[in-house]
Parts: sequence; structure tokens; C-alpha cells
Amino acid sequence: MTFQLNKLDNLDFDEGQEIIEDYIEDAIWDFVDSPVGQEYIKTREQGGFWIHNFIEFGYMYEGYTLSTMTVSDVKTIMEYILPRKLMILNEEEVEDAIPELIAFWQYLGETHKRKTAKGIIKYLKTLENKFTAMMTDDSSGSFVKSMLMNAHKSELDMTSEEALIKFLQGQSQNKISSDKNSQVSQLLEKSTIPPSMKNKYDEITNLTDDFCRNYLNDEYLEFSRKLTTVLCNYQPSPLNKGKAKSWACGIIHALGMINFLADSSFEPYMKSSELYQRFGVSESTGCGKSKQIRDLLEMSRLDQEWMMPSVSESHPMSAIANIASTLKQILDWE
Repeated sequence: MTFQLNKLDNLDFDEGQEIIEDYIEDAIWDFVDSPVGQEYIKTREQGGFWIHNFIEFGYMYEGYTLSTMTVSDVKTIMEYILPRKLMILNEEEVEDAIPELIAFWQYLGETHKRKTAKGIIKYLKTLENKFTAMMTDDSSGSFVKSMLMNAHKSELDMTSEEALIKFLQGQSQNKISSDKNSQVSQLLEKSTIPPSMKNKYDEITNLTDDFCRNYLNDEYLEFSRKLTTVLCNYQPSPLNKGKAKSWACGIIHALGMINFLADSSFEPYMKSSELYQRFGVSESTGCGKSKQIRDLLEMSRLDQEWMMPSVSESHPMSAIANIASTLKQILDWE
């Protein structure tokens, strides 16, 4: 069967998630069967790791697809997403990254006539001497990535889920201590709304209050107000640009990411697609606002500032075990 380059286009996020692995596998095999791919694999015993992560991370975090990807999109993946989200323990793992991706984009240009291929290849070549440093710098990564790299350096037995859970608990407590003087913590001490943001605050919280009363619970209502207050006090406030319903959706989604809203083993439970639909916003808008909030405030699933009591008190081990299990799967794939 011929690889369908545009198969992910126009799908909502949940639909895309269901087929992304098959899509990536088809893309890699189509590349391998191409003249460019055949030439590339002559000097490599194995490959596909970087193509796989490039496609998956680009789609899962930003909704980028191969048929519409631009140089700017690729730059975001290579300089922001992969260094923050993908854990690399040894420099040798990065050696084939740029050659593999250059060959892949040569294939996309020749086989699928992607017009942006030449520009993307030109950009990728600029990373040849610095991508290894970008990927192995734990200070540039997310908290979870940095934490896991620290676990590796400490020679923790990361094949043991029990050991991972204990390590995560300790790291979580360390994060709480280290964040006491952060901008977010300082903003959390402010309970008042700047006069210039009062109307925006009311507009957004009216929407989140109604949503939480109808579909979630009082905890989400309280935390939504808390998060909106922080965003109103942030300078400059991101809430000054964009519609209230878009921000309201992003706020609920961001909190849901911390508190496992999309995990059916937790209550309340709601799929992301349903959340977007009920707010009347597109997936790209809702997910985009959520990401903007989480990046701005450095929110993560180990962030005690935003984890609700019902999650941290009633299901503390479930929450940590969920993360540990996910990290263990990543290590197993490696």
C-alpha cells in the first residue's frame, strides 16, 4: 500500500493519536524502500529512531504534519520540543540524528514533492555541529527529563518501577522546595486582580465556573480561578490577546494535564476532544492555549502547586506510579 503523506491532515487530536504509530511505521518503510532510503541504509545497520520521534513529537505537541510542515515548524521541533522532551543519555545516540533527518527530507522532496524540503534540509545542516550538545544538555529540558537524567547519573535501577516511584517522590519534594522563590510562587501570593485585568478575569472565570459546575467539580472551579489570577498578574499578561473562551478552555486543559482529567481511572474524567467541543473551540486553539500556559508557568505533572487535593491525597501513589510507568516504558523503548 502506498504511504499516504496527508493521512493525519484534518483529523482531530484523538483520531490522530489512534493512527499515529501506524502512520510513522508506514512513513519509515516507505523511506527505506525509496532510492534515497536505500542509499542511506547502506552505511547504517539500523535507523528510524529519529524519524519516528521527529514525526511523533511534532504531531503530539504541536499538531505538525509532514504534508504541511514548514522550516519554522521544523525549527520548533529541533530546537524546542526534542531537547525538552526526549531523553538522551549518551552522545552516541545523537550521531545519526541529522544525517537521518536530512535523508528523510530528501526522500520527502523527491518522492512526495514537498516544496519546503530544500529549505528544511538547509536548516538541518546548520545543526550538524551543535545538535548533540542541544540534546544532552539536561538544563535545557523539562523537569521530568532533567529528573530522569539525574536518575541515570545516580545509577538508579530504572528497570524497577518501585525504585522509580521512590525516586520520583523524592524529586517531587525537591522541586517543591526549589520553587519557593519562583515567579509563579510569588504570583500565587497575590489574591487581587489588577484593575486593568478585572473585566478579563470576570469574563474567563464566568466561563470556567459554569463549566466546572456542569461537568467537573468544585476543585476545578477553585483551581481555575487560582490559575486565572496568576495569569492576570503575570507581566505581561498573555490573557490580553485572544478570546475568553479560548483561554477558559486552555486553563481547564492545563489543569487537566496535571490532574489526569483524560485518564478514565480518575474522577472527574473527560476526553480532550470533548473539552474542546463543549467550549466551542478547535483542538489547535484549546491545546495551543494550554501549552502556552504550561510553558509560561513551567507546569508539570509533578507540580504540587497545581495538583488538586483529591489527586495528591486520595491517589498520591497512583499519580506517581502513572508517571513512573510511563518513564519505564520510555526506557524500555530505548
